[in-house]
Amino acid sequence: MSAGTTIASLVLLSAVATVAGWLWLKQQQTRQREAFQALAARRGWSLTITEQKLGRPAILRLTARSGRGWHCESQAPAGSDTGRPAYLTTEFTAADPHWPEGYLVLGPGPSAGTDLESTAVMVPKGKSSLTMADRIGQALPDGVKAQLDGYFSVPGLTVQATCDPLQRFDMAELAKLMSGWQMQQANIDGQPVLHIGPEGFRLQVGHGMRRADQMETFIDFALAIIRVI
Repeated sequence: MSAGTTIASLVLLSAVATVAGWLWLKQQQTRQREAFQALAARRGWSLTITEQKLGRPAILRLTARSGRGWHCESQAPAGSDTGRPAYLTTEFTAADPHWPEGYLVLGPGPSAGTDLESTAVMVPKGKSSLTMADRIGQALPDGVKAQLDGYFSVPGLTVQATCDPLQRFDMAELAKLMSGWQMQQANIDGQPVLHIGPEGFRLQVGHGMRRADQMETFIDFALAIIRVI
């Protein structure tokens, strides 16, 4: 076999492999879309999938058709791979419940498994070693951060609020729910962050849900938290 023939064969094999990979990715996308469509039909939810366009991110959204109004969506950054996009976040949002008195943001804490009935204490800013501190701070609106004096250290939770949340929320039950979340990504982005304030309720993880079963689990988790609140 001549050198020219060998090179042509390698180029052809490379082209075939590229086309096969693209077809496999398209099949994966089709199966995922069909799984989300089946989920929406089974649960009575509405499904909207918006493709990337003109620099806008791709968005996959599920919305309640009846009962308590909510929507849950994952966003993919514009310019990501069309085959398996790297979703930025998955977020569940509802107008209710809300907290007119202030803002509360919480996530799992380093004290999970300890006495959940213990009294909360304040940890001064700049001295907290809580693992969720950075994500908690990022979840708060800029105008709210100036109102905060520090973190409420609650066993099983990392909590920051504009006023004492202990009279309004059952922290022990929330800690139990948070500790029961099975992370779908094994880093800090896999931990849920809950935000409630005058505008409503939000629950977020820092990654996407490419599979319908993952999204369904996350939505059911958010609805369970709402029932406790």
